[in-house]
Amino acid sequence: TDEAMGNALEFGCGTGLLSFELEPHLQSVVGLDSSDGMVSVMREKIEAACLQQKMRASTKSLAEIGGFYDLIFSMLCIHHIRDCEAKLKELADHLEHGGRLLIVDLEATPNARLFHKKTADSIGVTYEHDGLSAAN
Repeated sequence: TDEAMGNALEFGCGTGLLSFELEPHLQSVVGLDSSDGMVSVMREKIEAACLQQKMRASTKSLAEIGGFYDLIFSMLCIHHIRDCEAKLKELADHLEHGGRLLIVDLEATPNARLFHKKTADSIGVTYEHDGLSAAN
């Protein structure tokens, strides 16, 4: 169907790659990221695509942005969060009734560390853990 899926929020949006892929199917998209540089690039892309009425990007926290969303999604971001359980609960608390929370991230396996560069990335510096356990 061509009907827009509703209002969405991308947690850990980076430069908005996934937000821009999903944008044609959504009524609106808010991208959140803690990196000023990433959000700046996403804002430039929003302006270049003339999508300011439909998309926005911010470094504010979810508590500051507020609101409720039909879809909250995050790709390869949660392993940067120290307390995953609290963050997932916070995200879920901002879903509309019947809304969906979609998380794509690493599963904690012996090979998960291969995802990060051996020289530059280390636990507690650029990421918090090796991924979610299968029980999560």
